[in-house]
Amino acid sequence: MKLSENEIRAIKFYQGDVMGADPFWGDKKAYSTLNSLFFPGIDNEISRSREGKRLNSALIGRYEETINLCRDLLAALYDSSCDEDIITYRVERYSDHIKCREMGRTISFTSTSNGGFLRQYGDKKGIVLIKFMLPKGTPSVNMELALDHYLKAHESEVLLPPYLALEFEDVPLSEDEMKILDADGNPPVLSVIARTKGIIPPADESGIMNEDGKLAGIRIYETLNSGNQPEKDDIEAFSLWKEGFRKAVFDVK
Repeated sequence: MKLSENEIRAIKFYQGDVMGADPFWGDKKAYSTLNSLFFPGIDNEISRSREGKRLNSALIGRYEETINLCRDLLAALYDSSCDEDIITYRVERYSDHIKCREMGRTISFTSTSNGGFLRQYGDKKGIVLIKFMLPKGTPSVNMELALDHYLKAHESEVLLPPYLALEFEDVPLSEDEMKILDADGNPPVLSVIARTKGIIPPADESGIMNEDGKLAGIRIYETLNSGNQPEKDDIEAFSLWKEGFRKAVFDVK
């Protein structure tokens, strides 16, 4: 199925194919901030900050644009589901993987590769190697097939949606896999096979997107970007705001 202009724009934005100086639409690394919004609390933001990644507060301040972008991404994933069984690969943070195991699903939009484990991602601390076994019909976007001009063709990216149900099986690390190192020069903690059986409907979220939560999130991003620790009250307010954000993304009438 041919993707719409909005869907194409969304997946180009996600993979960093952007132009201009707009703080929102010109951010080549916006996917990092975008995905953190789907994680509960702010542990994910803290992990990204410790890895030297900048959190973009424009995605909070202009949340209506962010919500519409996420909806366009979801639409692209469902309109471009795989037409055969495929295997894809991902190098994941250990902390994020544990959260995914607890929840039994992908949490955020999830970039994988059909070209094996990428070795140039030495920016994560504590890594897990995940092999995704995806049956025909799994919501996904193969960037190389979806885009006329694919900026990162060497990555062979296949994007997966949030709320993709997963079952995990730990397998032995191969000698070759042990050579894939994290940001501290350490080998992977685990090698994992992840099998999916479709989408888990989003649970009802109790949060609300109010002004206090939005401003708390902006302060948290500024604080983490400066290498400091956010205030507890801000963390609580922003965590509730993020619940409201996730609810709004999936609350399509």
